[in-house]
Amino acid sequence: MSNPRQNRAGAHLQGWLDHQPNPGISGQERVDFLKTFFELADKDFADCSTDDQYRKVWVAVAGALLEHLNSLDIDSVALRSLYENLMDSALLRPAKVKLGAQVLGKTKTIKEEWARACVIALWEQYPDTRKQLSVDCSKYTDVKSGSIAKLVENFKNGTLGKRDLHDLVETARKRIKTTDSNRLKDFL
Repeated sequence: MSNPRQNRAGAHLQGWLDHQPNPGISGQERVDFLKTFFELADKDFADCSTDDQYRKVWVAVAGALLEHLNSLDIDSVALRSLYENLMDSALLRPAKVKLGAQVLGKTKTIKEEWARACVIALWEQYPDTRKQLSVDCSKYTDVKSGSIAKLVENFKNGTLGKRDLHDLVETARKRIKTTDSNRLKDFL
């Protein structure tokens, strides 16, 4: 996209705040506003391609959440701090907290680690459906179908994953037991 936008949700929020909603506004009006806001935020988010653009969308999201909490007479110092930090960062001003944490090694995102944890747990729990799991892996994850056995072996012998992956595998095992599902797509 040659001209990505990240201001639709922010403009919608600004229009709402300029409208000066009164305290007696109906819950349904607030729900309608938030629904429209997050639809616009999702469109803005889809058009992002740089860190600065993502931060602009996140500022708007944090602002909408703050406004909603304020309407419920809930004050969140933590959310206000996040909002202020994101705002400074989006405006390329010195932020109180740096959001660019240093990535160590070849770590995966939590989403990727969750997918790996589910693959490991399903492989162990349902040996009869491993062929289907291989197909699902190719479809839903970055785990290659031919490398699942090695992934599980490395996990079991402790050469794969840190404590987070082990915790995620335990959570996946519990979810498998409570849902009785044997399909990867049901957990992602």
